[in-house]
Amino acid sequence: VAGYFVGLLMDYIAYRWVRIFLGGNKEARKKAFNSFHEQHPWLKLDIDSVDWSILLHAIKKNSADIASDVEQHNVASILLRNISLGLVLLAMILLLFFIIVSTNIWNIVFAFIAIFFSNIAVKRCRTRRYWFYKGVFEAFSTIYLINERNLGRVIIDNKDKKKNK
Repeated sequence: VAGYFVGLLMDYIAYRWVRIFLGGNKEARKKAFNSFHEQHPWLKLDIDSVDWSILLHAIKKNSADIASDVEQHNVASILLRNISLGLVLLAMILLLFFIIVSTNIWNIVFAFIAIFFSNIAVKRCRTRRYWFYKGVFEAFSTIYLINERNLGRVIIDNKDKKKNK
């Protein structure tokens, strides 16, 4: 139980830690949104990157399975940012242990290994966060298109679609 609460408190610090390297969620949402529109310019929906939370709720209402698949990327992103912070703290502890307690060279080696894996965790965090936001836009659009097609209201301009291939 204590670990759970410490994890919740450390998440705030981990978010600030990752923002140093990746920027905030706002930039990640915009990047994913722009990428979505570059891949699907023929799709004309009146949505914006700031609408992601509403779109996520719409996805949850329509399909819990799809929402779960999309949210797994967000969960992994949060996990990776917390792991990254933990590895940096471990590296600092190892360096302090080397300086204060024991000059064993393995402390330095393990500190560099921890920094290396922390860097990998940050990069994977960025990827998973991008997949999460892009997944929200894709899943919502898919559900929207299916619903509109069933009502006979969707018209896809295949000329625009073929041009962009």
